[in-house]
Amino acid sequence: MAEKYNPKNQFHVNQYDYLSCKEYLATLKEKWQEYEDPECEFEGYVDVSKYSNYNDYAYDVDTYRTRLEWHDEWDCDCEFDVNPCDFEYEEYYIKALKSAWKNKYDPNNEHTNVDPCDYNSVEEYHKALMDE
Repeated sequence: MAEKYNPKNQFHVNQYDYLSCKEYLATLKEKWQEYEDPECEFEGYVDVSKYSNYNDYAYDVDTYRTRLEWHDEWDCDCEFDVNPCDFEYEEYYIKALKSAWKNKYDPNNEHTNVDPCDYNSVEEYHKALMDE
């Protein structure tokens, strides 16, 4: 069993310390999470209990970590309710975020010649609206 789930014994979980495969796997998966997501940031997106191997779990945690980096770069103040974890590609997240900028600062579409897609930050976009 350890050969399949923990072949390099990198998590120091001994299969013989457990009465069942289920107990062993639960403990092993806890170790995976402690290693990859110690603060449980991604628990809502990546449920370790649903993975049968560490590499797939680690890959998915890294994917969501990258997506949250998009958030830190584009909306670090959490001003807009656009979750980057809901998007597969950064450009889709940015498009949705810029749409949220427009909904907040130009909800009636009064500034048709100011497109949020032409700006690299909400501050630049907002300034352009105010300067018009």
